[in-house]
Amino acid sequence: MNNIKLAQNLVSLRRKRGITQEVIADFLGVTKASVSKWETGLSLPDILQLPKLASYYDISIDELMGYEAQLSEEEIKKYYEMFSKDFATKNFDEVIEEIRNFIRQYYSCCPALLQIVILLLNHYMLAEVSVQAELLEEMVQLCEHIQRKSLDVNLCINATVLQSMIEVSRGKPEIAIEKLEPYYNEHNLKNNSEEILVQAYQMNGQMEKALEWNQFIIFGHLLSLIENSVIYLISNLDNKEVALETIQRVQKIIEVYQVDNLHPNSYLKFQYAQALFYATYGMEKEASVALKTYVEDGIFFVKNALYLHGDYYFNKLDGYFQKIEAITVIPRDKETILQSIIKDLENPLFTNIVNTPEFEEIKKNIGV
Repeated sequence: MNNIKLAQNLVSLRRKRGITQEVIADFLGVTKASVSKWETGLSLPDILQLPKLASYYDISIDELMGYEAQLSEEEIKKYYEMFSKDFATKNFDEVIEEIRNFIRQYYSCCPALLQIVILLLNHYMLAEVSVQAELLEEMVQLCEHIQRKSLDVNLCINATVLQSMIEVSRGKPEIAIEKLEPYYNEHNLKNNSEEILVQAYQMNGQMEKALEWNQFIIFGHLLSLIENSVIYLISNLDNKEVALETIQRVQKIIEVYQVDNLHPNSYLKFQYAQALFYATYGMEKEASVALKTYVEDGIFFVKNALYLHGDYYFNKLDGYFQKIEAITVIPRDKETILQSIIKDLENPLFTNIVNTPEFEEIKKNIGV
């Protein structure tokens, strides 16, 4: 936690606005001499003046005071897990109020705020429909705050991506396009950064680092390929030939790279997308098989609390994953995920198979 830096901040903020001490004095109804004493540290503003000053400069009181309540990665993880469990055991509104109090307390800790956005994004669907829009707006505001305040480039990029996901969820795709399109510009040099980084490690004699980063880059693109293929599959449900070809290609990729073991979440999304496709075309048996795999494997993965990990081929990933604790834990509480699986069974596309013995067995396995 940093020391209070009110005096320095008052000078810096005023000069950045290009205004005089008289302007501040008139705004607050005090003398210029008082403002001068605050800026030189000879005295402090009355406590009632702090909200007015913070409002004038459009910042929080913590920022005005130079107070930064920074949490460690371990503390952030602990809070995330606590709130995630609370969603499964407490009243939703009660948990949201606890989270809002947390945000007010740690508004200067951008890494913590980013994890709160992820937490809310994973759970906001549990709220009443009338409340969901409000929560999405709060998430957007947090993302924008992180982008304004944080000096960590990666943190800002993550906040931008999360905000884009949220904007799509609330029906504002044009904002997501505006935010993300620059990252994929063909003239963006960042697109060549991955291979340059690996080559740089090799030239520097750091072969282990080069291998570790190379594996992580391949792994990332592998997951991205599957995730985007799932989206492509769902987007082509009205094109049977393309959708079926997509299924066959993704199945081969999953088999070759053993994705069901490496990254269960991507594997489960594919199984569910398959079930939707087969149900769309009245292929009840195939739909039931895919849905059964989705439910049974989903329950298994949740109950065994699986973590991201490597294997004999991706043998350099474990050390990297251990450094990113925020993404190695299950993002939602077990009970919450199980409820999500149950809700997935209610998709209208499964209407034709809900009364089949296979579907009854699926519901029985999940305890419905």
